[in-house]
Amino acid sequence: MNCCCQRILIRIVTAILAAAALSACREIIAPEQLHPLHVWEIEVAGEFELSRLEVEVHLLDARTGRLLGCSGASQGMAPVDSNYIRYYIDADFVTPGNRRLFIEDIEYRDIEVWVIEDDSEPCPGPFVPGVDDVIGVSRPVPGDIFWDSPVLRFGRVRRLVIGI
Repeated sequence: MNCCCQRILIRIVTAILAAAALSACREIIAPEQLHPLHVWEIEVAGEFELSRLEVEVHLLDARTGRLLGCSGASQGMAPVDSNYIRYYIDADFVTPGNRRLFIEDIEYRDIEVWVIEDDSEPCPGPFVPGVDDVIGVSRPVPGDIFWDSPVLRFGRVRRLVIGI
């Protein structure tokens, strides 16, 4: 095969591989079309502090254990400060980098939901098991269930609604 044919063949193969890579990528969505995640309702039980509770909700990738996002006092969870009270709130989730967390960021992952009483660095900082009190840890749930705002119950979390 001569040099000219080799160049043409290389260009064709490169074009085919580039087209395949583009089709494998997720659709690019404009920021105004993304759906932010929120905590809409929460009730916890059996957690005691000398002062008021500082409840946070953390979302972890169930496969890797990596923190994907959290919601705490600065994101709208500040009113959640007592046991056995159902709170109706609108608390955002943020990433560890302090940007909004969208359902599109988690919908194709299995998610572990951790609800803690924060005694260390507040969200968006990570929680510290052994320092922060764990109120409950969910079993892994598919991230796309949050499109439907399901009611979750686990550990001492009597009710938790997360959705868009």
